[in-house]
Amino acid sequence: MESVAKIEPQVEHAIGQLEKQLEDVHQALLRNRAQLDAVRAADAKLADAQTESNNKSRVLGRVGLYVESMPDLPDTTELEKQAETLRSEVAHLEEELSDEHVQERLTSISVRLGKRMTTWAERLALEFSESPLRFDPKRLTVIADTEEDGAVPLDRMGSGKNWVGYHLIAHLALHQWFVQHSRPVPNFLFLDQPSQVYFPPDKDIEDSTALLGDDERLAVSEMFSLIFDAVKEVAPGFQVVVTEHADLTEDWYAEAVVEKWRGGAKLVPADWPREGEGAQE
Repeated sequence: MESVAKIEPQVEHAIGQLEKQLEDVHQALLRNRAQLDAVRAADAKLADAQTESNNKSRVLGRVGLYVESMPDLPDTTELEKQAETLRSEVAHLEEELSDEHVQERLTSISVRLGKRMTTWAERLALEFSESPLRFDPKRLTVIADTEEDGAVPLDRMGSGKNWVGYHLIAHLALHQWFVQHSRPVPNFLFLDQPSQVYFPPDKDIEDSTALLGDDERLAVSEMFSLIFDAVKEVAPGFQVVVTEHADLTEDWYAEAVVEKWRGGAKLVPADWPREGEGAQE
């Protein structure tokens, strides 16, 4: 018992060391098992990657075989250039047709027409000619921007002289713009007796301006002079045809007269068959 008692501490120390070694071995086994699991997981991923790579290679091989079996394609460089040009033209047209661009163009045209009409209105001494004029494309009318009354449209401009004068300068300004910008609008204007507002309403005027006062005659002459000048500015792209009672004595007016339907001569000859009568061969 004394011997056992003496060696008991040594035995306990040895047991402790063995238990520690056993714990170390156990921890080493756990680490090895974790590493083994990681290796197995990596091996599975590698196998999956290898399978995916094989699938890709197989697909690429089939695609390559199909491409090799296709006939040679023509050179499309020129077609690609044409397509790019067309895309640029489409983009430009879309920009040109945008609401904002169209409104800007209309505003710009109206301003230029207004300047020309203002100059002509002053020349014809029309009422409101001291105010800037503008053409309203939405309501198709002429508007005077006055300081006292604001915007005054054509239907509030008073006398027949003003109505005829403003209609005339609006038509002339528009037709000049159409000609200058090669717009698809017929390049002629037909006017029927524009001087009628200057003659007494109860008189049947046949040939001259004898019934007119000096101011009225001067106004009629100036009106026709304006028509002549407006046509000359864009000649030979514009023509004005006038049927008129007034017979001015100015040379430039007389040279422009094509026919005088007086003394039995008429625009529609009297010997033409009337409705219901047999047609002449």
